[in-house]
Amino acid sequence: MSAGIYLVEATYDPKTKTLKGWMEGPDPTGKPMTMNETMEWKDPDTRVFTMLMPGPDGKDVPAMRISYKRRK
Repeated sequence: MSAGIYLVEATYDPKTKTLKGWMEGPDPTGKPMTMNETMEWKDPDTRVFTMLMPGPDGKDVPAMRISYKRRK
Protein backbone atom coordinates (compact mmCIF):
# COMPACT_ATOMS: atom_id res chain seq x y z
CA MET A 1 0.00 0.00 0.00
CA SER A 2 0.92 3.62 -0.21
CA ALA A 3 0.70 6.60 2.11
CA GLY A 4 -0.61 8.74 -0.76
CA ILE A 5 -3.95 10.54 -0.93
CA TYR A 6 -6.76 8.57 -2.58
CA LEU A 7 -9.98 9.70 -4.19
CA VAL A 8 -12.84 7.39 -3.18
CA GLU A 9 -16.44 7.12 -4.37
CA ALA A 10 -18.96 4.51 -3.25
CA THR A 11 -22.67 3.80 -3.14
CA TYR A 12 -24.55 2.02 -0.35
CA ASP A 13 -27.38 -0.39 -1.20
CA PRO A 14 -29.57 -0.79 1.92
CA LYS A 15 -31.38 -3.79 0.41
CA THR A 16 -28.18 -5.86 0.22
CA LYS A 17 -26.36 -3.99 3.02
CA THR A 18 -23.39 -3.49 0.67
CA LEU A 19 -21.17 -0.50 -0.02
CA LYS A 20 -19.51 -0.72 -3.45
CA GLY A 21 -17.10 1.73 -4.97
CA TRP A 22 -13.65 2.52 -6.25
CA MET A 23 -10.57 4.31 -5.06
CA GLU A 24 -7.93 6.00 -7.18
CA GLY A 25 -4.44 6.94 -6.09
CA PRO A 26 -0.77 5.99 -6.28
CA ASP A 27 0.35 2.38 -6.20
CA PRO A 28 3.48 1.48 -4.17
CA THR A 29 5.69 2.67 -7.06
CA GLY A 30 3.87 6.02 -7.30
CA LYS A 31 1.98 5.28 -10.52
CA PRO A 32 -1.78 6.06 -10.54
CA MET A 33 -4.05 3.05 -10.02
CA THR A 34 -7.79 2.43 -9.60
CA MET A 35 -9.02 -0.30 -7.24
CA ASN A 36 -12.53 -1.60 -6.60
CA GLU A 37 -13.79 -2.15 -3.08
CA THR A 38 -16.78 -3.69 -1.37
CA MET A 39 -17.95 -3.59 2.26
CA GLU A 40 -20.68 -6.08 3.21
CA TRP A 41 -22.60 -6.03 6.48
CA LYS A 42 -23.31 -9.74 7.04
CA ASP A 43 -25.10 -9.26 10.37
CA PRO A 44 -25.03 -6.68 13.19
CA ASP A 45 -21.67 -8.04 14.41
CA THR A 46 -19.92 -8.98 11.16
CA ARG A 47 -18.70 -7.05 8.15
CA VAL A 48 -16.34 -7.99 5.31
CA PHE A 49 -14.14 -5.57 3.34
CA THR A 50 -12.74 -6.71 -0.03
CA MET A 51 -10.37 -4.73 -2.25
CA LEU A 52 -9.58 -5.71 -5.84
CA MET A 53 -6.72 -4.32 -7.91
CA PRO A 54 -5.75 -4.74 -11.56
CA GLY A 55 -3.62 -7.82 -12.22
CA PRO A 56 -0.94 -8.18 -14.91
CA ASP A 57 -3.62 -8.98 -17.51
CA GLY A 58 -5.76 -5.98 -16.50
CA LYS A 59 -8.45 -8.08 -14.81
CA ASP A 60 -9.29 -7.45 -11.15
CA VAL A 61 -7.64 -9.75 -8.64
CA PRO A 62 -8.20 -9.83 -4.85
CA ALA A 63 -5.65 -7.64 -3.06
CA MET A 64 -7.11 -7.64 0.44
CA ARG A 65 -9.98 -9.18 2.37
CA ILE A 66 -10.68 -8.26 5.99
CA SER A 67 -13.42 -9.84 8.11
CA TYR A 68 -14.47 -7.81 11.16
CA LYS A 69 -16.25 -9.57 14.03
CA ARG A 70 -17.47 -7.63 17.07
CA ARG A 71 -16.55 -9.17 20.42
CA LYS A 72 -19.42 -9.98 22.74
